[in-house]
Amino acid sequence: MQKKCLPWQPRNHWAFFEDMPETAWRRLKERFQLTQPNYNTNRKERERHTRYPHYYFAGNFEPEFTCLHEERFGGLGDGGKWICDPHRIVTETKKSCLVYSVGCNGKTQFESAVIKRISPECEIHVFDIVGSGRRINFTEAVEGVGGKFHHWGIGYEGTLKPLKDTIEELGHSGKIIDILKIDCEGCEYKSFKKWIDDWKATGVTVRQFLIELHGTHMTFPEDTEFYSELQKLGYVLFHKEANYINQAGAIEVAFILLSTEFQHND
Repeated sequence: MQKKCLPWQPRNHWAFFEDMPETAWRRLKERFQLTQPNYNTNRKERERHTRYPHYYFAGNFEPEFTCLHEERFGGLGDGGKWICDPHRIVTETKKSCLVYSVGCNGKTQFESAVIKRISPECEIHVFDIVGSGRRINFTEAVEGVGGKFHHWGIGYEGTLKPLKDTIEELGHSGKIIDILKIDCEGCEYKSFKKWIDDWKATGVTVRQFLIELHGTHMTFPEDTEFYSELQKLGYVLFHKEANYINQAGAIEVAFILLSTEFQHND
């Protein structure tokens, strides 16, 4: 019989992968080590490629972890997102989930899939600075699939509402956000450190972080900071997908939070 993970080798903070055989887990750890550093270390070449996003995204940051049962929520084409092992999110002791979806443009296929494929008990909050478009009332669309629509943008300028204020207003401080999905059309590079600060300030744990990265908003040498700061917290990249509608000038990436021990070479 294969051993489970040893107590001094925690896989994460909520036993997400505790049923995985130890040999398989060690293979994943070894695979992670083989991917590091997960970017082009030739600074001159990388700096040049930041001016050509399709080149940059092709040559930097590939998945460093595999979720055996990952699923695409939201269908084919633009708007679909990959979820790590959704069957693990709700358990006998954890009957529901909490999902934040930032930026929807009136599309609700992802949120509908959460309700159908994870649990109808999941609490879904959708945020958008725009309340309607393409003859769609966003409130009606989101509520129609079982979510709650909030007509405000998440951000740190003008009329946008910081993530910290949003979490506190909704009464989610100290809770687990099972999935945080963000598409803020280019705000990610200037906002991600504030998001992390807000997670810490409110005591939330974000299990899976799904985001679209837009190459035209990258700067050098800060281009690697987004990934390195997340990695310091324990996040590993499990999926990467080019946005072909944007001619690969943007990518969809998905991270899952593990114990930082996973990154250690033992």
